[in-house]
Amino acid sequence: MAALLQVEDLAVTYGSGVHAVRDASLTVAEGEFVALLGANGAGKTTLLRALSGLLAHHGGRVTRGRIIAMGHDLVKAPGHLRSRIGITQTFEGRRILRDFTVEENLEAGGISAAGPAVRARIGDLYDQFPILRERRRQPAGLLSGGEQQILAIARALMSDPKLLLLDEPSLGLAPVMITQIAKTIRAVRALGKTVLLVEQNAHLALELADRAYIMQNGAIVGEGRADDLKRQEMIQHFYVGFGEGSLPLRRRTEARPAP
Repeated sequence: MAALLQVEDLAVTYGSGVHAVRDASLTVAEGEFVALLGANGAGKTTLLRALSGLLAHHGGRVTRGRIIAMGHDLVKAPGHLRSRIGITQTFEGRRILRDFTVEENLEAGGISAAGPAVRARIGDLYDQFPILRERRRQPAGLLSGGEQQILAIARALMSDPKLLLLDEPSLGLAPVMITQIAKTIRAVRALGKTVLLVEQNAHLALELADRAYIMQNGAIVGEGRADDLKRQEMIQHFYVGFGEGSLPLRRRTEARPAP
């Protein structure tokens, strides 16, 4: 499959020189579901911000490397270009419009589409996620955390993205709701969407993904097929750090320390 997204030797700093991402390289093929795993602070969300064009809003900048998506070099591209070519991101913490109804949130997600297309997409999403139809007239702030996450994902789908970036969709949810979110993400897969999922929950991510990369201290230190990784007990060790004897994935020897 052709690469829809290719990140090459990406380095990102914040402020006066805090190295958040170091020489990170990854690819996502069209129609593929790829997970990016790592502990809190590993650099996962920073990498997503670099992809979606939100990095500058958080005081970050790309200092080295390339981001190629759908034939476009995105390192210096504005956020609106990324949106126009089909990159959409959901955010850690969901960031729904709490005072708007569920349906108004969906309409906001489809703001760039023509009226008839918006209504058709909302109808399709109600069929896909019936809980949203049941809650469509309710303010989004009254939904449970899991329902808000389903809404955030559905709102992102309203733009009919070619590449969907999911940032920590299970964060802060009870186990029963994580099961529901997994079902929601599987429904996204069934739509044939290309997805890059950022997650700390390795078990969830590896159940959903085709392949996975692991980040530590801003560098991608390993990669592998999800089916292979699920059988390796040592995957647990990325939560507490990597050692030579505990790496669950093929070592990325090309990862270099920041200058």
